[in-house]
Amino acid sequence: MNRQERNAKRGTLLVALVCVVAAIANSVILVKRSSGIDFFHFWIVPRLVESGAGETGVYSRARRDVIVAEVDEIAQDVDSPRVDKWAGESRRLYPDGLHPTATPLLYATHGSLQTRNVEFDFMAFQAAGIAVFLMGCLLIGEACGLPLATSLLIAGLLLLFHRGVHSDIGVANVNRFQAGMFAVAFGWIARWRTGDGRAGRLATATGWILAGVILGWMIGYKPNTLLAAILPGVALLFDRRWSCALLFLIGGVAGGVAGLEVGARYMGGVSWLEWRDYVAEVWHEPFALEAGNYALSRLLNDPALKSGSAILSAILIVAMLVWMWRTRAANRPSHHVEPERAPGRYARLAAAGLVVPLISGPVTWGHYLVLSIPLAIIVAARMISDHHHRSFAWMIVASMAIGLTALLPTTWIPGLGATWTLVSIQSGLAVLLFTGLDDHPREDADAF
Repeated sequence: MNRQERNAKRGTLLVALVCVVAAIANSVILVKRSSGIDFFHFWIVPRLVESGAGETGVYSRARRDVIVAEVDEIAQDVDSPRVDKWAGESRRLYPDGLHPTATPLLYATHGSLQTRNVEFDFMAFQAAGIAVFLMGCLLIGEACGLPLATSLLIAGLLLLFHRGVHSDIGVANVNRFQAGMFAVAFGWIARWRTGDGRAGRLATATGWILAGVILGWMIGYKPNTLLAAILPGVALLFDRRWSCALLFLIGGVAGGVAGLEVGARYMGGVSWLEWRDYVAEVWHEPFALEAGNYALSRLLNDPALKSGSAILSAILIVAMLVWMWRTRAANRPSHHVEPERAPGRYARLAAAGLVVPLISGPVTWGHYLVLSIPLAIIVAARMISDHHHRSFAWMIVASMAIGLTALLPTTWIPGLGATWTLVSIQSGLAVLLFTGLDDHPREDADAF
């Protein structure tokens, strides 16, 4: 490395550090301004379970009046203006006064880490979310082969400008934690072949099992990550990598069963069935576009959101299966079957599995867009490291996709309304999915 390269590296690192500091400072402001309404449910439901009120069924609508009365009693005991505000806002937003759509495992995970000091719990939740998000971006960048300074710069820019991240901080949801957990699994998948011989086989086995465990746990934590586990698993079967597929399945089952057990022990044996029934009812509710639901099914004039979402999901899943079959190992040119080449296929499919539900699902809130970030980092990394082998048009389209999914377009052109925002975001997601899965040939094979 010559002097000019060292200076460039130091300059990038300095800019990255400044960007991260500015992003953290901005995040502190966002936290102070945040409503935190989603965290209210993550905090109050564990309190209900601990107080014994959960025995009446936190997910039961039939006895919701009993639960709401208990919420008010807990709020009075806590004597916190923040909790009083949350309880009032919850009654205003939701007809039943409470909206516990999270899984038993999610409540168990955060409930077991909380104290009875709501102010401390809220600030710790937000700080942990920001830290986990930054860590996740760095892990994905490292798995993509980016230098630390570049990964840090990307992480800082995302935290500073990404409206999905800002929305997640605003409502205090868990998408940042999902992205961080996924980054760990992504790292194992992206580097699944680390060497030859006994040590290499052991590393391969360990990587696929651990990736499966994490993704299985994530499905129990929040099921919108289901396709992130299914797509790479199916691709392994199409590529006839039977041992890797089996190890991945074993890990996924182990993680999923562990998550089910933890959730059931925390909230009661039938809590998962109660959650399933409650969510099935809630998903029939027509979440309005004007309320911030940017699901594509909102344009299909489907009041219940059910049939439109199902049709979109079927189309996208079939398209993904066809693409995976056509690009399986047996159909790829010889340079595509290099051991160094294969990991990128499965890692990209895992990241794509987070994006597909954002396009086809019945609900796509602004904070859900955090889940498009792993694929966006992959695309950005390929643009940075592969610019000699990709067309200028491809890079422009990819840049637009990242921009449309990172910045809510209503901030650019005021007055065009929520429909413009929906169309822009969904267009960006679709193009991001296409560019992320693009398998353009390259002369130099690497992890991507």
